[in-house]
Order: sequence, then C-alpha cells, then structure tokens
Amino acid sequence: MNRQGIEICLAHIPDTRDPLDTPTPWAVLIELVSGEPGAAERGMERILGDAFERGLISDAAMAQNATQAAQFWRLREEMSAAQKAAGGGWKHDVSLPLTALPEFVERAHGALNAQFEGIRLVTFGHLGDGNLHYNVVPPVGAYPKAFAARKDEGARIVHDIVGELEAPSPPNTAWGG
Repeated sequence: MNRQGIEICLAHIPDTRDPLDTPTPWAVLIELVSGEPGAAERGMERILGDAFERGLISDAAMAQNATQAAQFWRLREEMSAAQKAAGGGWKHDVSLPLTALPEFVERAHGALNAQFEGIRLVTFGHLGDGNLHYNVVPPVGAYPKAFAARKDEGARIVHDIVGELEAPSPPNTAWGG
C-alpha cells in the first residue's frame, strides 16, 4: 500500500491509525498462519529480522492480538470506501509479472502526475500474484464531472504502460496420450 492510500484511509475511515511510528512511502501487510503454537510469530520475526538486515524495511509492527491484527487489516480492507469518501476516482486492476511492478509504478506515477495536476494515486494489491489495484483519486476540491470526463485519457496512460511491460504470451503447448 502506498502512503497516499494509507493517508486517504486514515483521513476518511473513523477509528483507524497508522501501525508504524514513522510514516513510510510504502507498507506491506503480511499474515502468517500456522497450526503449531508460536510458529507463525517466530516465522514473522525471522522475516522481519532478515528484511531489516538487508535494508528492505525501516520500521515494522507485529500484531500482539486478534484485535490489533483486525486493525491492521482494516486499513487494507477499507481502501475502496476511503477512496469513495475522498471523491471517487478511476480504478484500474493491473496484472503484470512481479519483476515489472516497480517499473510500472514509477512510470505510471510519473506520467499521470505530469498530465493531471494534484491527483492522488492509491496503489495496493496482491504483491504475491502480481495484481495491483492502481487508482487515481481526484485532487482535493476538484469538480467531480470535470475529473470524470478525463477518465479515458488517464486509462490510456495506464493501459499503454501495462501493454509495454506485459510478458510475452507463452507458446501453445499440448500433451497427448
């Protein structure tokens, strides 16, 4: 989840709070489940410790109970409602190879920000499978009909970048017996 999405959620969804003490440009929500008592917690501690050592993260918070875990998940689950409260927007559901996601985000953010002054970009999704919700929220105070009228222009930018980054189709293969 990107910072703009988190900020929109915090501003428009009551009783939400940022789990991290220091805001970061991006956040990842990870959930581990295990039938063995304590195994998920130990696994999460190893993952986070490795990420800190490698410089991949600068802060982390581990839910200490089910209520806190639900609060973490609420930020993710309320993203759509928060965007609606912030003025709606143009929604895109993008699927790309995992290796292409950073370039997509960098290029799309740059192109859209250059074309549409003051927009807010909300990026969140399912990192493991390469699916990204890539949404464009209008600038604060924008006239909704004027913003909506430019949706096709914004969608073309997003779709063109996706088209340039898509992996080639695999060859048709068959197995007979």
